[in-house]
Formats: sequence, C-alpha cells, structure tokens
Amino acid sequence: MLAVANRIGHLIIMLVFPKLIPLLPRLRRMATRIRISYENGRGLLRTILIAATGLHLAIDQVEIERENRFAAALEEAQDIAN
Repeated sequence: MLAVANRIGHLIIMLVFPKLIPLLPRLRRMATRIRISYENGRGLLRTILIAATGLHLAIDQVEIERENRFAAALEEAQDIAN
C-alpha cells in the first residue's frame, strides 16, 4: 500500500508539477546596485562574477571605472615626497 502511494506521489510530482510551474506567480525581481573595488590585474572581477552567478544572481550590467594610472602614480609620488 505504501509503495503504491509512493508511486502515485512520484507520478504527480514528475507529470503534474512541471505543468503547474508556469501558472505560479513569479517573484518580482529586485534590482540592487553593488560597487566593488579591487586591485587590477589579479583576475578578481572574473572570480566575483563567477561566484555571483554560482549563487544564482542575475547580472544585468557591469560598469568598469578605471583609475587613471598617471594620476594615481602622481598622487603616490606626492605622498612619498611629503
């Protein structure tokens, strides 16, 4: 008796549920902006994106702001001089 009930439950899950899923209301997407700073040249952006998609997060847009290397070097030189 238990085996029959188990088989019926299995068939319902395998055959009926997939047809009901499109009818269920979907959760509204929530957009969140995240700003990440990292040291360039270490492959961290790729690692961050892989980790985010591994957590089933949808990434709609990526913006990269590159710091002007000359300005950064000049600022560092001024800090050393002072």
